[in-house]
Amino acid sequence: MRFRRDDLVSTAEFLVDVKIDGYEFVSYPRDRDMYTGNEIYAFVERRSADKHARENGDWYVEPLAPFLRNMIEALKDNKLVEIVETGHYYHLNNQKNMNENNLAFLKNKLEKMDFPVAVLDKLEKEIDVKDQKTEIKIGHEINRGNETVNYELNFKQSDTTDMYFFNSYKATLNTGNEAIDKSQDFRIRNGNNVGADEAFNLVAGRAVQKSMVNSDGDNYLAWLKIDFSQKDNYGNNKVEQFHDRYGYNLEKALDKFPIAELAKPEEKADLMASMKAGNSTAVTMTKDGKEAVLFIEANPRLRTINIKDEKGVSIRRDQLEIKDKSQSQKIVENQGQEKGQNNRKKQGLSV
Repeated sequence: MRFRRDDLVSTAEFLVDVKIDGYEFVSYPRDRDMYTGNEIYAFVERRSADKHARENGDWYVEPLAPFLRNMIEALKDNKLVEIVETGHYYHLNNQKNMNENNLAFLKNKLEKMDFPVAVLDKLEKEIDVKDQKTEIKIGHEINRGNETVNYELNFKQSDTTDMYFFNSYKATLNTGNEAIDKSQDFRIRNGNNVGADEAFNLVAGRAVQKSMVNSDGDNYLAWLKIDFSQKDNYGNNKVEQFHDRYGYNLEKALDKFPIAELAKPEEKADLMASMKAGNSTAVTMTKDGKEAVLFIEANPRLRTINIKDEKGVSIRRDQLEIKDKSQSQKIVENQGQEKGQNNRKKQGLSV
């Protein structure tokens, strides 16, 4: 089973995604001198894969996990790679169906990465033109509060079929001054895809907690943070990763501050979820003897949180940090009661 390297990377990335979603089997035709990945279907159950193969012709059916491992191993070799076949096979030429499903495949990919339907609409118009381009660029913009991020999505046509693949995109924080705008390129591969919302917060300078996949196909959690002062080997900004062993515990970091939302489990869970997504999140704290709405962000490098006022001005943590830990729970509970009495419910916001 032979792939060109670019097609194999795209196929492995697709299979990592569906594996995370619970798919366990793949089915594909046997009659290909060269595979692009467009011929491979994924299924949750073996019986569904077998049924698909029997109805359509003679196809291979294999467990997804070892099939994916073989692909990952093959990526370490030459530009033209061989994949070991381990399943039983059936046969069908289904190129037409795969071409018809190209937009559906891209729609699913874009939705998973938080891009809106408007992006797909622009892409469909480009694909439908008579003189198709081998590469297509689609622009998109997201505005939140006083922050604007521009996206440039890159789609490339396969060398062997008419299929297009979503290869990468650039996200740029638009400050109104190109000299200080912050940009980052995000590649679509290996299951470690950064979605549009995550990219928004990353280029805005915030940290995001994300489920990642290592070279063996295993999942792990890490906080990501772009270091705009350093470049990697490809000229992109370096992305720092803070793993569990680094010792950052968001819940413990929050417990050091008199945050009213910590008093109620549901609000606490919402707060932590918002911060893990990289959002600057509104909370209620006591400042200078009065309740105030402040905005907090995760700071994994320093194992703490950043605090800002409504104007975005940073506030020193020692001005708000609880000194007597024995009083921490009491302060939070009192704030929670007052918050309930005043019927003021704050929600996490992306700004």
